[in-house]
Amino acid sequence: MSTPVNHITTPAGLVLAVCLICSRRSKGTKPDKDGEPQLFGLPKGWSQAPFPAHYEHKDGSRGSTYTCPACNKRLRKGETLRMRNGSGPTVRNAT
Repeated sequence: MSTPVNHITTPAGLVLAVCLICSRRSKGTKPDKDGEPQLFGLPKGWSQAPFPAHYEHKDGSRGSTYTCPACNKRLRKGETLRMRNGSGPTVRNAT
């Protein structure tokens, strides 16, 4: 089993965010100084939970985490969602 990633760099040098919940990928954006997607370059509806680039999460991924518009919508409706392929804890809307 491979280690989950929070972003992917394309051969063209753009960076794609990877959803923490469903693994959906965003459109490419320019990387920030740490090689992660620039928050304000992400497509509408994507959210970021900022972490230092070197921070290692329990699932083995590093850096900031991202949530896609579809998962954000489900969370806002009050659903409890499981992180990537059932790994890790469930995620709920904090409000």
